[in-house]
Amino acid sequence: MGSDRARSPTACLRIPGLARPPRSAPWCVVIRCYPQLVSTSFESALLSVWQQSLVDKKKIVEIDGETYSVKQTAKSKLKQIDFRFGGRELLGLEQNPNTKSRWAKLAREGKKVMQFLEAGRYIAVVVDLKIQIYK
Repeated sequence: MGSDRARSPTACLRIPGLARPPRSAPWCVVIRCYPQLVSTSFESALLSVWQQSLVDKKKIVEIDGETYSVKQTAKSKLKQIDFRFGGRELLGLEQNPNTKSRWAKLAREGKKVMQFLEAGRYIAVVVDLKIQIYK
């Protein structure tokens, strides 16, 4: 009766207000489902920061009625956003393409990659409207 696919840890979600991805990408946002760790609104906030800063190239992003400046790192000139969501102090950081990680490889290929940190620990990454939450 039930399929294993229905219980898959990923699901598609359409986020209102986010631009349609490039034609090569399906209109699907991959969300890792860890209900005890992350809420959909939290993931929407991360996607919104990614969208506003890297895709829309805004200098100021807005989340839950609060505005936050998009800054640049001193050395590499990467976009950086310090913001609060749900009582959490977070940092969105554009992926440095000049490193050896798989995320840097995607950035070198032209993908829009942003890492998210909390208290200096990587918690998530967004790549072209797909989000991965780290356990």
